[in-house]
Order: sequence, then structure tokens, then C-alpha cells
Amino acid sequence: MTSDQAMQAASRAYAVAAALDPRIPDPDPARLAAWAAVLDGQDVSADDAVEAVKVHYRRANAFPVLPGDIIVAVGAMPPNFSQARLRSFIVRWSAYPYSGQIQRVTGMYWEPTYPTPEGTHGDPVAERDFHVAELQSWVREHWTELMRAGMAREIPKELDYAHPERRELA
Repeated sequence: MTSDQAMQAASRAYAVAAALDPRIPDPDPARLAAWAAVLDGQDVSADDAVEAVKVHYRRANAFPVLPGDIIVAVGAMPPNFSQARLRSFIVRWSAYPYSGQIQRVTGMYWEPTYPTPEGTHGDPVAERDFHVAELQSWVREHWTELMRAGMAREIPKELDYAHPERRELA
């Protein structure tokens, strides 16, 4: 997420929160910049941030929402909750060729090539680099189908691993 995208997410989420909650002060540039600074670098689109605010205020006696609450709520959303979230998920997981996460979420099949080409065979780093490049190429070639399949699929909770940094990977 860029700084401009963070500002857009912060502005839209804050506007919804302020409209729903009289305890939230009217937006001002400093407050929106502070919210954007917290959201910057996080995997939170403007649409997902707004949805997170709505989910937050559906709870009885909800406390005033803060940007960290939005980050946590969006992180709990399934990877195909929105197109922006699915795009981010596919891009992030395309660096992990042995995880199978893209395949689980989209239902589309990809498998690394074995044996690897001459010069990479037997070198684990070179083999992994080859498979990363191979998966990323496959993702580019099948982007439209991946997005369509991922958005149409219902993902069982046990397959929802949206964050590779929280998983032990090969």
C-alpha cells in the first residue's frame, strides 16, 4: 500500500466511523494523516477498511474504532473477500512456490517442474529461485482465470492462510 492509498483508506474509513459514532471527532488533516501513517504499508484497501469499520460497529456497545482495529479486522477477512485483497494475496504468495496457497484459494492447479534445469539441479537456492520465477510466470499467464476462480470460490476456514509470514514454509 502506498502513502496515497493509505490516505484514501484512512479518509474513507474515518468518514464512515465519524458518521456512525458521535464520539469520533470531525476529521482534520492531522488526524487523517496519523491514521494514514498507521495504515501505510499494511494490506488494507480503502474498500476493505470501510467494511472493517462497518463490521466493528455492528457489535453492541462498540468502542470508537482505531486504525489498529481496522488492520486486525481486515487481516481476519478471507483472502477473496474483495478483489484488492485477492490480488494482494496472489502476489504475496507467488513468492512461495511450495506452499500451495494460491492453488487452495483458486482451485487452479500448478506444480513445480522436476527435475530442474541443468545448472540449478542439486542447488537448493537455485532450485527455489527457479520455482519462484516459474510460479510467478504462471501467475502472470493465468491472472484473469486466477482472479475469477478465487472470487467465485468459498474458502474453508482451515485453508485461510492469508499471511505467509505467519506460516512455516518449506
